[in-house]
Amino acid sequence: MHPNDSAWQAFRVSLLSPLTTGRILREDREAYFQKLAKDSHYAPDGNTTVSVRTLRRWYQTYRKQGIEGLKKKRRSDVTINKLLEAEFFSELQASTMYCHLRIRGATKTQLGVVREKVRCRWTREMPNSLWMGDFSHGPLALVEGKASQTYLSVWIDHRLSVRIGS
Repeated sequence: MHPNDSAWQAFRVSLLSPLTTGRILREDREAYFQKLAKDSHYAPDGNTTVSVRTLRRWYQTYRKQGIEGLKKKRRSDVTINKLLEAEFFSELQASTMYCHLRIRGATKTQLGVVREKVRCRWTREMPNSLWMGDFSHGPLALVEGKASQTYLSVWIDHRLSVRIGS
């Protein structure tokens, strides 16, 4: 375990503790995540903000794996660092290593490990052939003096998509 792993684990536990101890109720969880995302926090790497998406992911990991799941995971996709650690008892920063590999043409795509992404347009020839929809929580609205949750729904007919630039 890297010495910084326990610091990350403690940082994540400190942010999630009001949820795990029951001080924040389930129905207030999203508002708590929103508040945390707006506040500044001193993380072990010096960053001061945490996104709502990251907080949700950490909370789900905690629910599935407990406190042990909140340790920072080391990347395991780089064999070069394993060799350096075994031979010289040190390793390169992943970003430094990837930069040098990219300069020398050793990216996954160039080595044939990964193929280029295939991108398809989600359009149809006939109207009403493919509709996509999404829902989201909207702002609160006053109804008879009480705050009520509103919802936003959007539907798109993909036949109406416009191709730009070709």
